[in-house]
Amino acid sequence: MEVVAAGDALLTRSIVPLEDTLAPVRELMTRADVGFANLEMAVPAFPPTPAPLLRGSHALGRPSALADLSWMGVDIVNFANNHVMDFSERGALDAIGEIGRAGLAFAGAGRTLGEARAPAFVDTAAGRFALIGVSSSNADTSLAADPGPLTTGRAGINPFRFTTEYHVTAEQMEQLRAIDEDLGTAQARRILIVTSRSRALDGQAAPAAAGALPFAGRRFVVGERPGVVTRPHPGDLDATRRAVEFARTQADVVAVSIHCHESGGDGWNSPEPPALLIEA
Repeated sequence: MEVVAAGDALLTRSIVPLEDTLAPVRELMTRADVGFANLEMAVPAFPPTPAPLLRGSHALGRPSALADLSWMGVDIVNFANNHVMDFSERGALDAIGEIGRAGLAFAGAGRTLGEARAPAFVDTAAGRFALIGVSSSNADTSLAADPGPLTTGRAGINPFRFTTEYHVTAEQMEQLRAIDEDLGTAQARRILIVTSRSRALDGQAAPAAAGALPFAGRRFVVGERPGVVTRPHPGDLDATRRAVEFARTQADVVAVSIHCHESGGDGWNSPEPPALLIEA
């Protein structure tokens, strides 16, 4: 089976005027058994309502862009990325409907978490191809949810969340603790513990390690050397593993697309991969 994988498809205008320029790419993708791309844009109904929380830009696309992707030879897309919720849940639901009407298979997003985590399949003459899509970028604000006893499900992405620890030397930790006390943030945190009886003070998915300092929205710990350490969310990692195991029983070739802007050193879009991606 020949699979051709493109990168991010962020089409804010028609590619028809570029037909001659793109002809070699189209030939490559249409000749393959499966053409893949990451659908890096929202496709909301107009007029769209922008989401209040945003990291980057509102990646606004039109349904005609999906037809352009099909023309290019794209058969299946990952729709788990940091732009799915650019126009809130309504925009995500609009896009899911448009992708389906365009005849593109997609993974990584859904009307519920179960849908978002499910593999997508493409049947070809060379066999069956399966895709699982996940995103670490904006995962904590874009994740889908399953229905509960008193709640409906929520549209969103298949999340690949992670924790972040900032390792510092013992001397640096003492300096941070002194700054924490001088600013009054340490006292405010102690009061919050007493009044709310809450230990979830640093915004992380896992409890703070012994001796850790939650400061300025970060978790600092004493380590062997200074650095930023990221770890995948165990539940999300296990859910991805289970999706792969299921897909293997149904398909000849299984692929996982991880949308990850995070990089080493706490940055975005660096060639250095973060620890969370290496472990995944």
